[in-house]
Amino acid sequence: MTEEEVERMEAILENNMLRRNAFGHTTELTYQAGGHYIHSFGQLWFMPADLTTGVEYTGSHLEDASGYRELGISQLSRSAGTFLQNEWKSDRWSILLGGRIDKHNLVEKAIVSPVSTCVTTRHKTSTCGSPTAAVSAPHNFSTKIFMWISRGATR
Repeated sequence: MTEEEVERMEAILENNMLRRNAFGHTTELTYQAGGHYIHSFGQLWFMPADLTTGVEYTGSHLEDASGYRELGISQLSRSAGTFLQNEWKSDRWSILLGGRIDKHNLVEKAIVSPVSTCVTTRHKTSTCGSPTAAVSAPHNFSTKIFMWISRGATR
């Protein structure tokens, strides 16, 4: 074996030892609370209606120590949201109007989902619309960390 081949084999062995010792200790506490209220109106403006509102709160406290990273991870994440919707219903039509607001501690501004509407006929044909784009809530744990670790990085 040449000296270069020996060095390459030693690097491979060292990386394999690091990977073998990569298993660490992770603890996480997650919690969720919320509720909703529904009120049925015999007549609200132009049709009978169901008004629905609700709130929710979720949280997570993550502690992670890995044999692969020099520093551990401690992350606290919280999210609160509220929604309001009203559905007017008759034998011929159903008209749904609603919106939602969410606030996550890892995102600077609240996420506002503008009003969306749906109209359904008695034949179960629906037309829906909303002036919004898709929004994804932040992940509690970064997938980039796992990609970083799987490539064998130690810093």
